[in-house]
Amino acid sequence: MQTLIRNVHEFYRSLNLKMDESLRVLLVDKIAMLKFNSPDEDDLLGSIEVERKPEFPQKLTARQRSSGKIKALIIKFGMPNVQMGATMAHEMMHAWFYLNGVTELERRVEEGICNLMGYMWMGWFCSTGADFLLCKTSDEQVQYTRKLKDCLEHVMECDEDEAYGQGFRDAMKAVSRFGLTTVLNHIVKERCLPSVHCES
Repeated sequence: MQTLIRNVHEFYRSLNLKMDESLRVLLVDKIAMLKFNSPDEDDLLGSIEVERKPEFPQKLTARQRSSGKIKALIIKFGMPNVQMGATMAHEMMHAWFYLNGVTELERRVEEGICNLMGYMWMGWFCSTGADFLLCKTSDEQVQYTRKLKDCLEHVMECDEDEAYGQGFRDAMKAVSRFGLTTVLNHIVKERCLPSVHCES
């Protein structure tokens, strides 16, 4: 597990995105996961938890940002490594926005770019991830991981959800046009994706 966490941090470093590498990652079961999400989000695989002022609740969703210190990434236990790592990369992007003072983003923008980070991590992990081959136990496992990655990518590409699906496709178009750094800088400044129809 620690190897996978280091791998996700390495991916972020490769993109010049600074993250606190002492940030805890907690693995929880489905029941415990419900404590970190609102009732309409009972199928989520990850979340973040923050330490906040006493008058505020201790849990945070993408739509309930406030000032505070991030305590941990909360990840649902039991997923294959490629899916778990993608979930970490997704949640780490939420944490990156929070730590950079980016709050109250439109859900479609935030979940879209976070999903894109998970998508990008899967490709990185299966091609250039430093620990990928070291983690394998057999050639069959490597092939399984790559096929699972392809399947997960297809699900993300075809997702009809407004935030996780269309938001992801919007983010991918913007990053393909302008590059990740430009897109993130634009989100931090303008709280929206740059238009793909004109240079920003």
